Amino acid sequence: MITTQSKLTRTATQPSLPEGMMYGQIKSIEVKEMKSSYTTTGVREAVNVKLRYTLSNGEEGYVYYSPSLTWSTKGKFMQMLKDLDAVPEINEELNIPALIDMKVRIYIKTVEADGKTYSNVERIEKYQLDDNSTEAKEINIDQYPGLNLSPDDFPKDEFDFG
Repeated sequence: MITTQSKLTRTATQPSLPEGMMYGQIKSIEVKEMKSSYTTTGVREAVNVKLRYTLSNGEEGYVYYSPSLTWSTKGKFMQMLKDLDAVPEINEELNIPALIDMKVRIYIKTVEADGKTYSNVERIEKYQLDDNSTEAKEINIDQYPGLNLSPDDFPKDEFDFG
């Protein structure tokens, strides 16, 4: 059975995201041609990064970050690769599969253009916790050879191991 909604109300502006930082994950990366008012051809080649985000209230959605494809060290694409700790060596291929599902911080800035308000992704960076963080930290146990810990190594009254 198909149901229809009797009223659809058009909002004045596009929904926008809160300005600032939110957590997310890279879901896909593709090179694509996009419109540009800064080139003589009217198009630019961009790296289109699809990002899944989670707001502090638990709401999830998707945004895109699309820096122009240029290997210039001053460009947003190279800055993104630096922030993701993924800059390939010269004559080396970018390891795109290694970036998929990477946890990132997404920085949003609200801008107005032509009477419309937009939420633009300004920057993304690899999500790493510093040593002083109280948040859980993922580690690679292979980095610590000879380390063999078990729940029995900790006082049971201080930790809950499920």
